[in-house]
Amino acid sequence: MAMMQNWDGTEETPLDDSEYAYQSTLTVYDEAGGSHDLTVYFDPVQDATVVSGAGGSTVWEYMVTCNPSEDGRTLGGTDLNTTSGAGLLMTGTLTFDTSGEMVGMTAFTLDATAAGDFLDPANWTPAEFSEEGYPIFTANFSDSDTGDYTGDTDAVNIALDLGLRNTESPPTWDTPTANAAALGNNFANLFSFTEFERDVDATTSFEAAFTTLYQAQDGFATGYLQDISVDRDGVIWANYTNGQTDPLAIIGLADFYNTQGLVLEGGNLYSQSANSGLPTIGMASTARFGNIQPNTLEQSNVDMATEMVRLITIQRGYSANGKVITTADSMLQEAISLKR
Repeated sequence: MAMMQNWDGTEETPLDDSEYAYQSTLTVYDEAGGSHDLTVYFDPVQDATVVSGAGGSTVWEYMVTCNPSEDGRTLGGTDLNTTSGAGLLMTGTLTFDTSGEMVGMTAFTLDATAAGDFLDPANWTPAEFSEEGYPIFTANFSDSDTGDYTGDTDAVNIALDLGLRNTESPPTWDTPTANAAALGNNFANLFSFTEFERDVDATTSFEAAFTTLYQAQDGFATGYLQDISVDRDGVIWANYTNGQTDPLAIIGLADFYNTQGLVLEGGNLYSQSANSGLPTIGMASTARFGNIQPNTLEQSNVDMATEMVRLITIQRGYSANGKVITTADSMLQEAISLKR
């Protein structure tokens, strides 16, 4: 854990550029919608003993950090943002095979009972897992009294997905060490997930330039109600300025056994009557109920195209009948003329 030993959260620059090979920063959001930058540092393990025991595999150390001043954790009565361990949220190793594919991962977080030197590897124990199978950590950005470690009552945990997901149910580590100090410099001590699944966009270790091809998070900033909309299924949605949406209610539709028995109240408004029967209430796009046409003002349910065709047909029939009458009149006039 060389990088961890070189971290100092009390300094303006907690980790010197010479102490890592690559870094990637991602903005996340706390429970109040405030934004915070997380920086993940990567550096290859150069220890000769580890390298020789890896059998061609490569091992990288990583650290997940935040701005030390935003670290709201308090352990053993000590505010971490006043210590050299401020801002250090998770540390661990990544193991890659000879083809550069990630095949193993360790993750450590500060133990709930940690005291003294918060950079002491003995204070860092194997991380817990999210329900989805990713190692989790917390930063307590809101400075909650009960959110200082991942198992705390009100902890807002963040899951780290570098491309490996623990598929064991429930997720567990395979023969983990008691803490980070127990790893030593022995490659055989590196543990990983009991069972894992590798994503197609998992972290890799190739002979190429460092780059971040993809990163994402599922938090969002504070938003305000911008407008509401209705979809074809009758769901009324609230649309917020931060791009989030929230279903508010569903418009119910009514169907009657005898629609011809409804009483016309004016325009396209009808009311129930004894002839129509009682209404059956349901949702749009289900059973016998139709869809809702959003952003459409319905003043009439008449199909103009159909009615126009009918009008043309009637007009042609009228013209034909008119010609019959004209012919009959001509014949009658001719008969009168013959009589004269």
